[in-house]
Amino acid sequence: MVINSSFKKDKAFVLDAIQEAISSLEKQIPKKAGKDGYGWNECTVCHNHGDNLLSNKFKWCPYCGQKLDWTEGE
Repeated sequence: MVINSSFKKDKAFVLDAIQEAISSLEKQIPKKAGKDGYGWNECTVCHNHGDNLLSNKFKWCPYCGQKLDWTEGE
């Protein structure tokens, strides 16, 4: 019984680590930055539009870590 319980914990740990790795890799794929209803720059993933996103100098969202694409057009 102890072996089975230990295996379940190890399996859960590995699955959590894999999910975290996938999430981190997905944040490296640039997503288009957008505008909110007032025309302020915002991250289209976390929808944050604080002072840090007022200019389009950030390559990464300082709130969620998503890589941002500031190019105009499609």
